[in-house]
Amino acid sequence: APSPGLQDGVATVSQAIAGAKGVELEVSEYYTYLHPDPSTMPEPRLDPGVRVGSLSPVHLDLLNETWPYGG
Repeated sequence: APSPGLQDGVATVSQAIAGAKGVELEVSEYYTYLHPDPSTMPEPRLDPGVRVGSLSPVHLDLLNETWPYGG
């Protein structure tokens, strides 16, 4: 069954195009939930030990060791 929000056939055509290029494409269904008043939501707080930054090529080994689907 097509995912809600996609025009009929988009998933099938996308998979065919990806397949022709040798890429496997898996369609995942998801649901979007909207809060009626987002301004009432609390601000997210990160643990003090969490650091947000950019990735660079020097991080490749760590990523590949951490997640099995790395390159």
